[in-house]
Amino acid sequence: MRKLPLDIAFFLSLAATFFFPAFFPKLKIMPFSPLCVLALARLSPFGGLLLSTIAGLGIDLLSGSPFGVYAIAHFLTACALVRYKYLFFLTKPLSFVLNTALFSALVSLLLFIFFPFPLSFKRLLSEGIIMPLLDGVFGFCWFICPEFLYTKIKRIILNRFTKKGYRRNGYS
Repeated sequence: MRKLPLDIAFFLSLAATFFFPAFFPKLKIMPFSPLCVLALARLSPFGGLLLSTIAGLGIDLLSGSPFGVYAIAHFLTACALVRYKYLFFLTKPLSFVLNTALFSALVSLLLFIFFPFPLSFKRLLSEGIIMPLLDGVFGFCWFICPEFLYTKIKRIILNRFTKKGYRRNGYS
């Protein structure tokens, strides 16, 4: 997870924002949550807050909700989590998934506060637990799996077609 640059992560999140509603219209994921987790883990506190706010503004531009709500929700969530930067160790995929789910759950909680509506157990379960976990799975599938495949393919190609790989495989 240390190798994926933030600009590529931003464009992956932006592509997911545009393409996921076309292919999965019933699935309401927060595609910028993995980007915000990466930003909070890698950047300074100010940089993480700034990128989280920009991600919220990007969602605001594309949504029909009042402008600024998602930006404020992402900013406040980043403010709450920036103090716990030491928890955002992204060396293992499971920690990335859980941190993405935590970020998404906190944004969902703030959106509950901004848009009050009657709560039911079904809605609380879906918006508070299931959807954040799906956001974590989305982060795994959309960010970690392509990077993992890229490094494996690169290693196979380097071992197969370099001089060092020829010597290792018994060729002179």
